[in-house]
Amino acid sequence: MSTHETFRRDDLPRGGTDRNFGFVFAAFFTIVALYPLVRHRPVRVWALAAAACFLIAALIARVLAAPDDATVAAAVKADVEQLCQTFPLYQGRTRS
Repeated sequence: MSTHETFRRDDLPRGGTDRNFGFVFAAFFTIVALYPLVRHRPVRVWALAAAACFLIAALIARVLAAPDDATVAAAVKADVEQLCQTFPLYQGRTRS
């Protein structure tokens, strides 16, 4: 019996990247941290710390994958500087 469809899979699905994993978990822990504000409760500091750790890990994952590539390091530095400008808590604390 022949059909017009082929059921062969020549290409395998790609897995997620470490960077996307870090961003997803950073977003999840940010939601967990801030959800108590809906009920006028205090923020969960432990979840904010976990979100910050995952965000930092997601940002430096590219540098760890290619430590000798200066363009990757410059791109990550630009991302960090943009975040520092967006959230001025760490303004002036970045290194050159």
